[in-house]
Amino acid sequence: MTSYEIVKRTVEFGAPERVPFTSRLFGPSDFYDLSLDTPHYTPRKPGYTEWGHTMAHSEIPNNGMPADVAIATWDQLDSFAWPDPTNPERYASIAARLARPEARGKYCHIGWFIGLYDTVYRLHEFDDCMRDFYLEPEKMQYLIAKVADFMLGAIAELVTRFPGRLHGILLPDDWAGQQTTFMSPRMWEEFFGPRYRAIGSRLHENGIHFWLHSDGRINDLLPVLMDCGLDVVNMPSPQVVGIEAIAERFAGRLCFINGVDIQSTLVHGSDQEIEAEAGQLAAAWHTPRGGFIPTAGLAYPASGVREERGLVAANAFRKHCWGLPPLGLEEARSLLGK
Repeated sequence: MTSYEIVKRTVEFGAPERVPFTSRLFGPSDFYDLSLDTPHYTPRKPGYTEWGHTMAHSEIPNNGMPADVAIATWDQLDSFAWPDPTNPERYASIAARLARPEARGKYCHIGWFIGLYDTVYRLHEFDDCMRDFYLEPEKMQYLIAKVADFMLGAIAELVTRFPGRLHGILLPDDWAGQQTTFMSPRMWEEFFGPRYRAIGSRLHENGIHFWLHSDGRINDLLPVLMDCGLDVVNMPSPQVVGIEAIAERFAGRLCFINGVDIQSTLVHGSDQEIEAEAGQLAAAWHTPRGGFIPTAGLAYPASGVREERGLVAANAFRKHCWGLPPLGLEEARSLLGK
């Protein structure tokens, strides 16, 4: 089987010959990563993003949080200059990367596309969004629709420019906190369901899998997301969602791409607890026909994860998923080009 066939069969429960490799810590990756480019644009203020905000960062390296957003008040809505999904500059690097020999036979995916709510609250502050679902629902519907239109426009460009070459697209959208989702499934359905269904349909019509990254306890939202066409989900805190709770409801129905809990176990757990969790994930979320794709790295500075602890997780997955011997730290660093 080619790398593409292995991943496709894993996602679709078609009995792949092995578990896919996502990292050189496991073997030559079965994935070929692609990303959109940011075209030339005139920033709202120097250094601001295409979507009109800046990012606030702490002293610890991290992705940051949006600040000084473009639509802080609704009187700024009409004057906002919406990014253009048809701008050819947005797709230049994808064309170049797909032309390389190493793309052949791989599962080509955009591993960090555009999030719907993730972009909405980069335009209108998160707390204001949560308030305005109640106070200004029509304006929120309009804002959500405009972002979804951009996303659908970008997907249309991708499938037109690269027909049959893209296999998966991941939306980064955090939908929950530590205890529950930010909104009820009923409210989510009202505001986001139609847009997610349109995205899922457009992807599936073109043979592309629908991937999602979400932090938090999204358990109660997963059935609705699956109804929208979700194929693969990444939940970086399996202790928050509950490994066995997820397995009981969704194993064999939804594919998972996951590592050991980056919020708790990798930070505070012992080596034995890290290895045990990796084994539990591989046993509970994998099925004989596929459905589980393990991930691992070394250090995660934003979460306080040291290299040695990341390596314990990687070696545990090597053991449980492929029966491979453990790596030493220097060997692992070398494989990752460090």
